[in-house]
Amino acid sequence: MSNALLVYLNVSMWSARKLDKSATHEVTENHAASSDAGRFNKQLLAKEALAPIAQIASAARTYLYDNTRPWGDNGDRIMTITNYFIVPERLRQFKAEFNAAADVLEATYTEQRERSRLRLNTLFHDSDYPQAHEIRRKFSMDYGIMPVPTAGDFRVDLPESALEEARTEIEKTVNARMNEAMSAVWEEVRGTVSKLRQRLEETRNGGRLHESTLTNIEDLIARLPGLNLTNDAGLENMRKLLATTFNGIEMKDIKKSDAVRMDVMAQTDAIMKQMAGMV
Repeated sequence: MSNALLVYLNVSMWSARKLDKSATHEVTENHAASSDAGRFNKQLLAKEALAPIAQIASAARTYLYDNTRPWGDNGDRIMTITNYFIVPERLRQFKAEFNAAADVLEATYTEQRERSRLRLNTLFHDSDYPQAHEIRRKFSMDYGIMPVPTAGDFRVDLPESALEEARTEIEKTVNARMNEAMSAVWEEVRGTVSKLRQRLEETRNGGRLHESTLTNIEDLIARLPGLNLTNDAGLENMRKLLATTFNGIEMKDIKKSDAVRMDVMAQTDAIMKQMAGMV
């Protein structure tokens, strides 16, 4: 499939959490509770020590999810060739940021652990912690790009009849996954427009409009070319319609003018109606 590529992102992080069986037993005993009433999990390092790393990992995942679609059930994502020079470069930047943050933790790890000795007091146990020379290996981020499998690439030593059957199954699987991915794109379009319509309606009853309600539409318009995995003309036409409809519309105008708000609602209704037979 020449218009699409697979991409994956793997992130590994030390959770810095540890179940303390002794503390769990003590709590349940003190409260005369059942042994399965709860678990006492210790936070081995202060949350702020790991927060920069966790935030970068979360941002990387969010970016990947926004600009790709699921492919299978092993974590792979599919993206268009259009995004080949965009998504991997941004993932490279995330990886560099992640590694830099992990390096900072490594440099301060011994100090952070000693602070936890005071913070946890009698709950602190050296055995709960990796050695200083081991901590850096607990954090990694990696990504990769792969071609979408095709029936023509299937080469194994089987009788021709079995090969043909296998190729047919591969083609069916690829087509089904591609259809699922494109359905997810259409569903995002429908959901984003529907949410805007809902928020506009809620203002009649005193609901508040946030800037993100409109910027979500703008962000979607910008991302759609990179999500059009099959060069779907209908999806591209919808992108153009959205761009034309919301070009120049600002949230401050919607808030100030009932006429503008009603006009945007009417146009949104028209878009929803047009999508009804397409999603």
